[in-house]
Amino acid sequence: MPVARTSSAAVSAVRAFARSVRPQPGPAAACCSASVASTSRALSGSARPHAAADLSTSQTRFTGTPLSSSGSPGAPGTSPQSRYPPGSGTHLYAPSAESQRAYLESLLDAAGEMPNRHLVDEQIAEKTLTHKSGVDKTAVYGRKMKRSEVHAVEREQAQERRGGHNEKFAFVGRRLLRLHLTQHLFSRLSSSNPALLSTVLTSPSQLPLSIESILDTKTLGASVGKAWRLEEALRWREVRGQDGEMTGLWKCRGSAVEGVVGMVFTTQGIDATNRVFERLVLPHLALPITLERALAASTPSAVPA
Repeated sequence: MPVARTSSAAVSAVRAFARSVRPQPGPAAACCSASVASTSRALSGSARPHAAADLSTSQTRFTGTPLSSSGSPGAPGTSPQSRYPPGSGTHLYAPSAESQRAYLESLLDAAGEMPNRHLVDEQIAEKTLTHKSGVDKTAVYGRKMKRSEVHAVEREQAQERRGGHNEKFAFVGRRLLRLHLTQHLFSRLSSSNPALLSTVLTSPSQLPLSIESILDTKTLGASVGKAWRLEEALRWREVRGQDGEMTGLWKCRGSAVEGVVGMVFTTQGIDATNRVFERLVLPHLALPITLERALAASTPSAVPA
């Protein structure tokens, strides 16, 4: 108990000493502070309209170059929103079903006689040459849509579209392209260069010499789709970034190449797809130089049935 009283007495003494040495404002300081406060209140009440007028005047006089969103000066007379090309955003290319059918008939004429040409009507042509982005209105790359809005759009597009898109045809066409390319490589390299044939057929997909890399959808669009000029009859939605560059064309064209092969198999049969591959696809494939030289030096051999 005596020890506790001694400790509390010491703490009280320290607090009293601290209060005694703390500086206290004198009468003169209090008077000055009161006068300053009253003066500031008077000035704030009288000077506020003048400050607002000066601010408005400075805003109307500003004629400098506006800053872009990145903080760098934009072009004279332009705003941050107008520094991108006018075509930035999305744009839907929608050719008519008649023009799509005419294009498809002209394309297939180069592959020889088709046994069931009457099956390639406007609905099939529209479906073959329509990418999913051309009918999926929810993929406008804008704001997120509510569930009710998505259902309304789905009901609307179910009423509007007739042919749909080429996703199923492209799924079949990818398998057929791999089949025909494998058959072609086997007939040319099985005896002359079996090591290269094995490398092409077994290499991982990320290697340029693999069959998956050769038949990649974007690669097909950049080579075969460009040679076919598919963008003239393809229904798709282009996307332009903030730099104004167009994206999505190669993949849409490649999917259309796969869709054409899948459609030909569905309506005309496997022999017709083989002719389409040999005459329309193979001459425009982007083959690696090693494989191209090996095929040029080889001679075709019979493929076992």
